[in-house]
Amino acid sequence: MSWRRSLQYGGSSALMVVLLAGVLVFANLISNNHYRRVDTTAAGLYTLSPQTVKVLGELTEPVHATAFFEPDTPAQREATQLFEQCRAVTRQFDYRFVDPDKHPAEAQRHKITQYNTILLTQGEREVRITAFTESEITSGLIRVTRETRRQIRFTSGHGERPLRGFDRDGLDSVARALEGQGFETSELLLLEAGAVPTDTDVLVVAGPRKPLLPEEIAALADYLDRGGNVVILADPDSTSDLAALLEPWGIATPEKVIIDPTSRMFGGDFTVPLVSQYPPHEITEGFNLAAFFPVARPIEEEKRAGVTQTVIARTGPDAWGESDIKSSEVAFDDGDSQGPVAVMVLAERGGEDAVTEPEEGSAADVADHETGSAETTSSPAGQGGRLLVAGDADFPTNQWFGFSGNGDLFLNAVTWLAKEEGLVSIRAKEHTPQTLALTPIQGATLFYVFVAGMPLVALTGAFGVWRWRRAL
Repeated sequence: MSWRRSLQYGGSSALMVVLLAGVLVFANLISNNHYRRVDTTAAGLYTLSPQTVKVLGELTEPVHATAFFEPDTPAQREATQLFEQCRAVTRQFDYRFVDPDKHPAEAQRHKITQYNTILLTQGEREVRITAFTESEITSGLIRVTRETRRQIRFTSGHGERPLRGFDRDGLDSVARALEGQGFETSELLLLEAGAVPTDTDVLVVAGPRKPLLPEEIAALADYLDRGGNVVILADPDSTSDLAALLEPWGIATPEKVIIDPTSRMFGGDFTVPLVSQYPPHEITEGFNLAAFFPVARPIEEEKRAGVTQTVIARTGPDAWGESDIKSSEVAFDDGDSQGPVAVMVLAERGGEDAVTEPEEGSAADVADHETGSAETTSSPAGQGGRLLVAGDADFPTNQWFGFSGNGDLFLNAVTWLAKEEGLVSIRAKEHTPQTLALTPIQGATLFYVFVAGMPLVALTGAFGVWRWRRAL
């Protein structure tokens, strides 16, 4: 009988083991097909930004990441963490690590010359990344999935900020950041070209110091009428007269300088306004970084038929637009613009319904005068031009690009105009120490309950059990 009892117990145990193994296998299959991650950190250190999630969610073909890393290093572990976050969003992304020392032939075939290099491939397209940050991975995904790259052009020939300038007034930081996000950047000599190329997605006029010729104004107006996107950075000290281009859009750049006493609190000058107010718009959605516009002019808007104006950024209420810019002592008086002062305004035409009568002296009149016609100018059906005007050309330059939110604000504006609304600059997440502050009463409660009380209860219970067993 004992062997039957042993067989029965043994069979029950074996059955329980089989059932437990089946449950574990089934749970593993479910977790493999329904992968979920939960980030409990306050700063969301292990959560991808909405921009990265959007780019990953739009993948229609698989993207493979081949990472050439030394094994068992902090760099590999950090990259693995980032890759796993990407893989949790979509199964169209996968990765593998390759040790270039153990597989030198593969490293040579891909011309790998340094550790921590990542190759993103989709079909025949390949993108090489040498930094494994989220922003670089997102940028690489955009570049490897785009069959054509959007064109961002910068005008030249009028004293504009040079696109490839490496000094403090250059825009090399802007160029590298845009190219890192998958755009192509180049300069455009408008007078030589005669017109804005049709493949231009965004045209930037970065602080011209000399006036544009009527033919160039007409070319810009024609590009906008064809549904183009233009960014104008207008410095207060510029002698370029863009009123003929801006006036039909209901935008004016008065001869004023923004004065902001708040800047002194941050060690700045009165003429470096602090920009921290961003009315609701996709360009600044979720954007909460202050920006500084060194020596800026206010942007004013007036209603125009078929044109919608939106303030993108403005100063605080203590700032104002100073009209007497030559005075050594400035104070708010008659003729000045009371704050908050707009420093960035977007004007849009509504596509099919946008029909704009040319104003006298406007850019359209200039073009009509040249051709001898006087017809009404209207946006082509389904196309609406977009004109973004900022009152300063210095805030995205090399000197100021990395300062607070300056670079991010400019990149957000350009990428939105290029119809990449979901692609904005991704800032690194900061590892901030988390501290727990307790009152004396809370500290004493924790001590007596957890440090002294619980061990005492355990010891008392153990002593009671011991006495009870001794009494048996």
